Amino acid sequence: MLRIFRIAVLCSVSAAGLPADPHPRTIPLPRAGIAGFAVAADSRSETLFTWGEDVYRVDLHNGRSERIAEGRFAEGGCLMDSGLILNSIDSRELIWLRLADRKRFVVDTGVDTRDAIPADLLGHHGVLLIHKRQQVRFYAFPTPMKDGWPETELYTIYTPSTEGGLVIADIDGDGLPDLFCGNYWMKSPSSFELPWREYAIDTWNEEEGSAMLSLAWSKPVRVAVQRDMRPARAAWFERPADPQQLWTAHDLGSLQGAAGIQFINKDLFILEEDPPGRLLRFRRQRGGFGRGKVLIRTNNGIGLARLPGDRLLVLEKLRASTFTFAKFELR
Repeated sequence: MLRIFRIAVLCSVSAAGLPADPHPRTIPLPRAGIAGFAVAADSRSETLFTWGEDVYRVDLHNGRSERIAEGRFAEGGCLMDSGLILNSIDSRELIWLRLADRKRFVVDTGVDTRDAIPADLLGHHGVLLIHKRQQVRFYAFPTPMKDGWPETELYTIYTPSTEGGLVIADIDGDGLPDLFCGNYWMKSPSSFELPWREYAIDTWNEEEGSAMLSLAWSKPVRVAVQRDMRPARAAWFERPADPQQLWTAHDLGSLQGAAGIQFINKDLFILEEDPPGRLLRFRRQRGGFGRGKVLIRTNNGIGLARLPGDRLLVLEKLRASTFTFAKFELR
């Protein structure tokens, strides 16, 4: 059973609060649309942050929104320690925007990333990212806060394809925080100062964008969908007894890109980016997944996020200048 709740949100400085509505509504987009988003949700509040043309904060309970920063920002970013990691296009800086007072701190200059996640690695707290689709970097969160965060290069990947998709997981079961990065997984050393080891999972590297992926992990299954290819390959990969060998791929079908992937109770959800813009549910079965079931069709998927209580938030672009949000309660 799938119960659908839609919330309309006006993404502008003067937006008034809008009540929850079971019917879809037209919602204005910022001029350049949404390049990235993040969700902060608990039992008391649900907040959406979007960036692209400016940065907005949206209360998903009452629909109120406000612009919290001006500028142009690229896709890569994340929530981190009561702030937002953002990749500024105008200044070519990676910044941390502190939400309490909206002050900007420069993490580093000249950074180009489409993947950034908060990370705790071997006693160090900070942000993990892929610079220029090849170099895996870690920036330590400084105390006290300052510009210029300490940087550690973990690994540089040299393949015919750029690499995208970043997930922290204990892949080999040794209790240490390994990494999925594009077509590879990186084995954690026993201490932060030691080198990381890289192992190939698959060989999707025929074209420049073949390994630019959206990734999800539910032990012992890794799911990958090509973000930039049209049509895009989608598959789940079975971890072998020796994870340092190539993993076995199981096809999930062809998609028009991926706007998001989520696991909920081991079931897999994939939101297609381009038309037909399907939200697909793949039920976990013994030995794999069932056939994908279409839950809804969007115009263009923007993103997918998990909310408390086994719910999904779907961001959908309706037309060139409008978008909507939908909450799905799964039963």
